[in-house]
Amino acid sequence: FNDVGIVTLPATVAVAPLPLIQSRATAAGDVIDIFGYGLTELGTVGNLESGQMQLSDVSDTHLFALFGSDGSNTCFGDSGGPALARNAAGQVGIVGTTSTGSPERVCRRGDVSLFINLQEPSVAAFIGSIAPNVG
Repeated sequence: FNDVGIVTLPATVAVAPLPLIQSRATAAGDVIDIFGYGLTELGTVGNLESGQMQLSDVSDTHLFALFGSDGSNTCFGDSGGPALARNAAGQVGIVGTTSTGSPERVCRRGDVSLFINLQEPSVAAFIGSIAPNVG
């Protein structure tokens, strides 16, 4: 149901990993930071872009963000990009990954972006079974 995958690199990279946030539940109204290489409003792809979205709803399996008049949006090519938030101590970590959006995916106001809820117990257990120190 959730499109979660883990890539194992053959060598160590010089980038500090971000933890999964498990110390507090993500809730509607939270602001997440989003990142992706997908289609921009200028019609370009392939450059890392970032922005913020406010969560409109949270279910056991997904985080939902309605693209309104503020913030950013996800679009084609952003799948798999992280959704970041802060834990109870203020540390930045991952709470979700971009999955899909509105069925017509026109990437404009009124779209709903869906992110896999990485706090869901079976998803967190899957990730922890492969990368045990991410929590």
